[in-house]
Amino acid sequence: MNREAKWLGALVFALCGAATAHAQTYAIDFFDGSSTSIIDATGAFTYNAAQPAGSQFSNFTVDWSGNAFDFTALANATPTESHGCGSGNISLFSYLTTAACSSQNLSWLGEFQFSTSSASFIFSALDNPVASSVATSGFVIPEGGTFSATQTQTVPELDPASAASGLTLLLGGLMVLRGRKQPHRAA
Repeated sequence: MNREAKWLGALVFALCGAATAHAQTYAIDFFDGSSTSIIDATGAFTYNAAQPAGSQFSNFTVDWSGNAFDFTALANATPTESHGCGSGNISLFSYLTTAACSSQNLSWLGEFQFSTSSASFIFSALDNPVASSVATSGFVIPEGGTFSATQTQTVPELDPASAASGLTLLLGGLMVLRGRKQPHRAA
């Protein structure tokens, strides 16, 4: 392989590197009232800002009093709105990760509905609530308080559009190399 081809190959591989987007995974601890020592519920979610609106949250679950709540679809459908903890409208992600929001007196609320025998878990209970409900077989004592969301890991994800572009460049470079005729050297 001649020197030009090696440089062209190196250039193609350098240009083909697919960009990665990073999804952040968060753990959530829900505290009793204003205490930060008694944990009443736990949760977790993964957020990827590089995804289109409506699909940025994944695996968003909360476990409260033995009831599992799936907030993934709700979180992805929640518009930017006021949650009573900042100036103006904010996203649900900002609500979950901003201390001024999570430390409000009633940042979350868990309650039981007798009429439907269901439990509900609510974020931003006082201003534009985001709630999920599940059927439950037993009575659940209502609780509420503050919470803390902590980033636990960053997961690199391959951006499909960048991967496709990289593959196109690679194949184009290989086609150029294949189309070039090698001069024959006299022996």
